[in-house]
This record gives sequence, C-alpha cells and structure tokens, in this order.
Amino acid sequence: MFSADTVRVTSSANNQRILHHFLFGKDTEFDDVDILKRPKTYFPHRTKTSFEYYFGKGTKIELKNIQIEVDLTIEFQGNIGVFEGKNGKPDSFSIYQVYHSFLYYYNANKQNELKSKFKNIYSVYVVVKKEKRTIQLNCGLILLKIHLDKNFSF
Repeated sequence: MFSADTVRVTSSANNQRILHHFLFGKDTEFDDVDILKRPKTYFPHRTKTSFEYYFGKGTKIELKNIQIEVDLTIEFQGNIGVFEGKNGKPDSFSIYQVYHSFLYYYNANKQNELKSKFKNIYSVYVVVKKEKRTIQLNCGLILLKIHLDKNFSF
C-alpha cells in the first residue's frame, strides 16, 4: 500500500537510494566503506532560528525566532542536500520554503563546531504525484547551490 505523505515518500526514496543517486551520482558500494564515510541522513525536523539577509537590491530581511521545517537532509563527502517535499502539483511556490532551510545549513557551516565542513549545499524540491497504484517522484535542483567560500545575497 502506498502512502502519499511527503515525509514517508522522501524517506522511502532515500532508503531506496533514489535521492542519493539523483543528487550525488552513482551509489557507492558500502561493503568496504567505513561507517564514518557513508552518507548521513537527517529526517524531518522543525527548529527555531533567526536570519538576516538581503533581497534584491538592498532590501534587508530580518527574521527573529522563526520556525523552519526541513523535510529531509542528506550529507555525503562534504555535500549537503536539503529536500522540500510536496504532494501533487502545487498551485504556488514560495522560495523561502527551500531558502530558509538552505540558509540554516549555510549559517551552521560558519560555526566553529563545523569549521566549514560543507563544500556545497543543494536545495532540492520533490513533487510527489500519486496516480492509481503508482507514485511519480519528480526532483528539481533549486538554483541555490553556491560555493560556500563566496558571499551572496538572495
């Protein structure tokens, strides 16, 4: 029995290595790979954080203690994939749904604990379309990928 719940679908797609293959290419054989070098998966969570960034030509955005939700995060060899899942074809799309999750990891990467561990952060928008007895999974890489050694504004 299929479930169209976005969390279950993204988790299943990850466990089947579909998302890993989409984001990072051919899967690694894990028989001889140390567990510390294997991909890491962080399942859905909500957190509160504050952001400050610029939008367009100098419009400053300050957000204090806002709640963000991350549907799925995959880490592998210094690359982070942040996933936003949606059921069906959405009527509208708000970029902050992927940008705030992206910015959360971008800011975390600047903290001493991580010491710039992440080389790249990718935001991926996953649309799940359920028809009869099949589920169609469409992934799109949102163009928020940046090289983390450069300053940016949104």
